[in-house]
Amino acid sequence: STGDSAGTAATVFQVINSPTVVLTTPSLFQGNTPSQLQVSFYTPFASTSGQTIKITMSQPVLAPSVITGLILVGTTATSYTTNTGGTEFTVITNANIAMNDPITMTLQSALMGTLPNVPGAVTMDLAIGGVNAAVNAPGYGTIITIGGGGADPIARYGDKELKFELPPHVLTPLVTAPDMKLFGSVFEGQTSAEQWFDRMVISTSDEQRFMEIRIKPNLQEMNHSKMSRSMLKTLTVHLGYGHPSDPSAMTQLHDINSHVPLSFMGQHFSFRTVSRSDALKFTTIGGFRRECVDMAGSSVHMYICSSPADEYYGELRDFALKFAHLDMVFLELRDGEKLTGLLPELWGLQPMSETSRGYVKDSPLETHSALASKSAFAGGIGMEEIEKACTESANDNDTLTV
Repeated sequence: STGDSAGTAATVFQVINSPTVVLTTPSLFQGNTPSQLQVSFYTPFASTSGQTIKITMSQPVLAPSVITGLILVGTTATSYTTNTGGTEFTVITNANIAMNDPITMTLQSALMGTLPNVPGAVTMDLAIGGVNAAVNAPGYGTIITIGGGGADPIARYGDKELKFELPPHVLTPLVTAPDMKLFGSVFEGQTSAEQWFDRMVISTSDEQRFMEIRIKPNLQEMNHSKMSRSMLKTLTVHLGYGHPSDPSAMTQLHDINSHVPLSFMGQHFSFRTVSRSDALKFTTIGGFRRECVDMAGSSVHMYICSSPADEYYGELRDFALKFAHLDMVFLELRDGEKLTGLLPELWGLQPMSETSRGYVKDSPLETHSALASKSAFAGGIGMEEIEKACTESANDNDTLTV
């Protein structure tokens, strides 16, 4: 401080640039936890030992009440802590600091909180000794929230539904019928809380012949203009002999007009596309028309369709392609009491086993005493649209319409 002839004090300071903020995180999606936040700045004025350096965040992105995890360069500290609300981080210095000294504070994982479900840019205020050195400083980034009802797989039967989660990349038995079996595996999105189906396997009851259906990965990077008109563009389909985990032979079906002999698995198979003129909310996945495998047998009539991750939209629409997945609609279930496996239990057609109960994220359904004339679903949100299109296109062998 300096003073005039009257003894009035005036603080000597200089204008500094906004702090340099570097956030280390897998993504800025809600629910993620960044691994590190580094804040670097030059002190705008001198301060004595025992002064505070305080960072105030515009959202609660810090772990509350934590006193470990700081790397401090440029000065030393007697103590530091976050507040109970996760918005403030305060350091009490243990040394004098000169004007224009460089300070770097690295807040490690112990000090980082889970990103809240509040979208928008996160800014910070920096104060030294109670004097603001920077206000609304950018650099942390913008929290992204998922628009929609979430991305957990949903099992729906009639007006009841259950959310469930499966171990990722593990082929899990879903339905066992007298004449077929259905298996499926899921992949994760930006966080482990997001799951979609990416692989389905329909096999004979003895598991010696099968059809494997996969969503093609990285659709956002594919150029559909270079593909032939009849080529399967969103689905990869294989036929195989032997167990799906160790097939003795496989062949790929490339064309939507491919024919699967009834004698191969005892099921009727056909392939359909969704027309751009249909009334579905999403008839395409980016520039690709959605595609469906139609399987009809003595026990089950179902569709397996490629679907965009329509939880994402607007500025996040690229993720609708990145997380494209498979949805299922079961148009007809004959002799429902003979169906076993995870989905019949989630639908309430069979008592819930402890294994199935372990996959459920909500309370289980009550067991239905009789199978009503209802469609059943499994997959992401918006499955009813597929069901409506499937029902109204039963006589169309080429295009799925509404």
